[in-house]
Amino acid sequence: MNKLYIRLRCCFVLLLPAALCKAQNLVPNPSFENGTCVVNYNSTPQKIPTTINDWYSCTGASPDPFDVCGNALPAAYDVFVPDVLFGYQYARTGNRFMGLGFYNAPWYEYIGTKLTAPLEAGETYHVEYWVSCADLMSWATDQLGIYFSTSDISYPTTSTYGGLLNYTPQIVNTVGNFLIDTTWQKVSGDFVAAGGEQYIVIGYFKPAIASEFYQFPVTTAGQNPKANPNYKPATNGTGGTARAYYYIDDVSVEKQSALPIRLMKFTAKGVEGKVLLDWQTGTENNNCRFEVERSEDGSAYQMIGTVAGAINSSATRYYQFTDAHPLAGKSYYRIRQVDCDGKSTLSNTISLNNEVTTVAVYPNPVVNKLIIDRTTSIAASAAIYDLAGRMMSIHELKTPRETLNVQSLLPGTYIIKVISETEHYAHKFIKK
Repeated sequence: MNKLYIRLRCCFVLLLPAALCKAQNLVPNPSFENGTCVVNYNSTPQKIPTTINDWYSCTGASPDPFDVCGNALPAAYDVFVPDVLFGYQYARTGNRFMGLGFYNAPWYEYIGTKLTAPLEAGETYHVEYWVSCADLMSWATDQLGIYFSTSDISYPTTSTYGGLLNYTPQIVNTVGNFLIDTTWQKVSGDFVAAGGEQYIVIGYFKPAIASEFYQFPVTTAGQNPKANPNYKPATNGTGGTARAYYYIDDVSVEKQSALPIRLMKFTAKGVEGKVLLDWQTGTENNNCRFEVERSEDGSAYQMIGTVAGAINSSATRYYQFTDAHPLAGKSYYRIRQVDCDGKSTLSNTISLNNEVTTVAVYPNPVVNKLIIDRTTSIAASAAIYDLAGRMMSIHELKTPRETLNVQSLLPGTYIIKVISETEHYAHKFIKK
């Protein structure tokens, strides 16, 4: 009896534009690390500039600072990392981060700061910040953004005014890409400065309308299904209003011309027992080479190969590297960009699960019953095509072993594709 063996591998793809950045970040205190311990926090906007250096609340609806040494009065305003207000979260870098919420009360929280220098007219700037959806929220948005202004935008924080700031942000998350993950995710973009912009405000700049939000399909009211299992549910944030809350960290504004490269795509996938890394650059300045680094724990990295850079380029360029001997299990990859003067910068990290799933399809040739044996119960499908590419049938695979009835197929050669959530493989079989 002949068997067709198919190996499935998981892959991770990062398609958001990324920058290998050594340019000057114009945002002061970009990860909110500089400041004093948050003591006796009571959710008032006056607390922000006295706790987090260089940042302030733009309205009387206060955003919230979180750190590893804080406490709150009352306890409902928990600021102690990781058991923070509305969730369970560690900082993306360092020990501190900020949080802000908005809902149709109206109530809109914003954080603002003054850049270390005004933007230059006609220059392109790369902007990014990282967000995480709070565990307890029932709603999520797709439209968080940053607004750049030539003047300070703030209201008296002695009031409780929490109204909408009716501005159009120059950098805003993609419409339809709802920010639902409770892990850190990046919002980024580029824009050309008009000149003189020196203040930024982060928040939600539209009326909070329930029909424009994403509502989590949950069985427990107010509980995000992706919540960290360590989170201790409370009563804050529940209810029927269209309410969203996000943690914010690592804000940056950098001049594009000062970046060594623009990394527009970085992917990793398993191919026939190897790992194929692909990346794409938009521009390159003094870029001599790329060094590909790998880690088994996401902490200690080892260089596994190099790829020559274009040195200087304004065109889109494509690069590829094959890890011929990948590690078993989960691996982490990153690219170190090296200038011709020896200076280097690092890309974001991507991960790949290199666990191999074996699939056997038999008998081959087959008369009536085609058996699919898998070493996993992960959701998949099996589609059968003739040699002209026409789909003859498709079947859901819910258990490790499935039997497909192919009696109705005419004698001949066919292709079966076993498709998982990450990849698919195709092989021929003969129907007698």
